[in-house]
Order: sequence, then structure tokens, then C-alpha cells
Amino acid sequence: MHALRRHSDDGVLGRAGTVAALRTCGTADPAAFVAQCERATDCARADGDARSALTRDGVHEVLVAWLCAQRLNADVQVACCRLLRALGPEPYGAHSPGRLRAAEVGAVQAVVAGMRAHAESGSVQRAGCAALWWLCRTPSVAATTAAADALDAVVCAMRVHATHARVNEAGCGALRNMAMVPRNAALAPAAGALDVVVSALRVHRADARVQEQASGALVNLAAESRAAELAVEAGALEALLAALAAHVDEPGVCLPASIALYNLIWKWPAAQRRARGAGAPSVLRELLARAPRRLAEADAAVLRDAAQRVLTKVEHAAEPASPLHAQPHAPLRERAGPLNRGL
Repeated sequence: MHALRRHSDDGVLGRAGTVAALRTCGTADPAAFVAQCERATDCARADGDARSALTRDGVHEVLVAWLCAQRLNADVQVACCRLLRALGPEPYGAHSPGRLRAAEVGAVQAVVAGMRAHAESGSVQRAGCAALWWLCRTPSVAATTAAADALDAVVCAMRVHATHARVNEAGCGALRNMAMVPRNAALAPAAGALDVVVSALRVHRADARVQEQASGALVNLAAESRAAELAVEAGALEALLAALAAHVDEPGVCLPASIALYNLIWKWPAAQRRARGAGAPSVLRELLARAPRRLAEADAAVLRDAAQRVLTKVEHAAEPASPLHAQPHAPLRERAGPLNRGL
């Protein structure tokens, strides 16, 4: 509310005038528009009423128009994507008039086009991935991303900016949400999504925020058999075990990483043996002893279940000449959507 009052007092961005102020910026003065976007972003982050007012007054149409008209202006692209991202903290799957309206007026396509135009800009790629991360929290919006080539744009961003932690966090978050839609998950391996997510786990091993989103992305990307096999070939088992060992006291990492690990090994003795050889038993015992204390009861139960299943599998993995064990469990999927952090 303080941000809203501050902007109201200067006569530029009152609650009723934010979108009007954005509309009055002529396309010949992109710097003024960027400044107004930054003020609107502050308003949106400060107060839910401001977010509702911005949506009601048509801010998404204004942003998409500027994204398209100023595609080659990196500052405009960043400012528009950051404001899009600030417009909604709703949980995954929640009915979001803002996200639905943004999709209706072409926000996904406009963001992707801007990312394509500024492939070398880490700032644009971070902001674009973060905007897609937010937009794809509504499944019906995520379902439109294949036609817009959003999956390829995110993978490209993560490849080009492999050492940029915040690009990789936002990229993994976007892939995590996109892959909640089965069609996107099916397209992801051919697009290179598994490779860039595993790379993010390796390159940013010390960054809990990247590890959280990359592990969550693997939960959804590798839930199907062929994708799980490809992820194992790419080194996902070792990367997830390293994440669990390095972040055993980070609930946001441990929960998705333990579920992803189970999905990778649950019915493949070769993967179980590989996990055992990579030190899975000791990592999982440490995880079971420590991590559940830091989680809510329901999440702790899920973590214990997944980690114990993995431990049982890897400790009793069939040798190549032995009959395959019965496989009573199906892959685990995310029960609820990922947590979106501010970027």
C-alpha cells in the first residue's frame, strides 16, 4: 500500500491511473514507458488490489502491444516481462483472470518473439523465462506454448546462458510448469529440455533455487518411461543425488528431488544399480534422518515415501541375470504446482 500511495501522490500512478499512464506513453518515447512499467511493477508487487485493477483496466493488452512494437528494444522487453510476472502470485492451476487474459491477447507469442530477438541478452532471457513461468501456471495457457515454440525458446535461453543462475532458475521453472501438460512433456526430450535441466543441476550445484526448480522440472519431464531413460543417460541420477547431498536441509530441493529420483529408477534395475553405485543408499539415509523435520507434515510424508521407495529399490536391485522384481508402484507426479519465487 505504501508503494501505491507513493505513486498516487506523485500524480502519475494512482490505482485508477496506472494503465492510463502506460497508454499515454507514445511509441517514440520508450524510456518513459519503461519508467512507468517499473512503477507499475512496484505497485503490483505491493498490493493485490493493484494487480486486480491493472488486469481490469487492460494492462495486458498494453504490454503485448509494446512487446510487439518494440521487439528490438531490450529495455522494453525486460520491463514488460517483469510487469507480466508481477501480476499474479496465484498457485498452480488456480483460475487466474490475468493469465487467461494475457494468453488471449497473445502474451506467450510476444514474449517468445522478444526472447528470439535478444538471444544473447541474459536480462531479456531471464525476464522472458520468468514471464513464461508465471503464464504457464494455468494449464490451459501452458497447453498453448507448443504452438508458440515457447519450449524451444526456453531451452535455447538455458543453453546460451548456461552459467547464468537466474536464467536457469526461471527456465527450469517454466519447463516445470509447461511439462504439467502431457503434450509438452512428450515434446520436451526432442527439444533438449532434459539436457539443459541436467546441466543446470550440475553447473549450479550450490544454488538451492536452481536445484529446486530443476528437480521439479525433472519430476514432470521424466514421468514417462522413455523420458526417464533419456534423463538417466544424460546423468540425471547423479545430479539429483548431488543435489540431495548438498541441500539436505532445503525442503524445497529435497521434496522434488526425491520424487524425481524415484521416477527415474522405479522400474529399471539398470537405473537402480547405477543409483546404488553413485552412493544413493547413504544419501537417502541421511535425507530420511534430517529433511522431514523441516517440512510440513503432508510434504514430509510424501518425501519419506519417495525416499524409502528409492532406498528399497536400490538396495535390492536385481542383477542382470536375475528375474525382474514385481513393480507395484506407478511414477509419482507433482500433486500441486511449484512454488514461484520472485525474479
